[in-house]
Amino acid sequence: MNTLTEDPPPPAAAARPVADWLAANGITPNAVPAWAPILVDTAAGTLTVRLYVLDEDGEVQRECGHPMTRPHTVPLAVPPDEHLLARLRREADRRQRRRRDLVAVAARLRAAILAEAEACEAVVPRGDAVHMLFVRGMRHAARVVEHVELAAAGS
Repeated sequence: MNTLTEDPPPPAAAARPVADWLAANGITPNAVPAWAPILVDTAAGTLTVRLYVLDEDGEVQRECGHPMTRPHTVPLAVPPDEHLLARLRREADRRQRRRRDLVAVAARLRAAILAEAEACEAVVPRGDAVHMLFVRGMRHAARVVEHVELAAAGS
């Protein structure tokens, strides 16, 4: 299903309490990606989620093949009960652990790429065209991984 105007399939039993609560707060549950965090700020009385970005035909917009999303904040009309709030906190903690793991893996990968580039520089003559392409490619790959690392650390 590409459009959000169609009736969504019924959520799995485990997701129903979250879907019902989102709907009670004026958010269409199938407009929220399953992976998206749900942030409840009880002090401010707000609920923040990510929603799919739709085009004028109601289709999910894509960028580089991936669905586009945007943050969306609404007043907290119906606060979550204690069980739901505990579940949302557990999910947020799990996402934080995964994010930390991703940052750690990216840092190790970047270090390995840079070490390989330095090893190549040590054995291949500097004027060699293959050397230049390889080392530049490795350094570029390290910068890409660094961007992943920074994005994961900051999100």
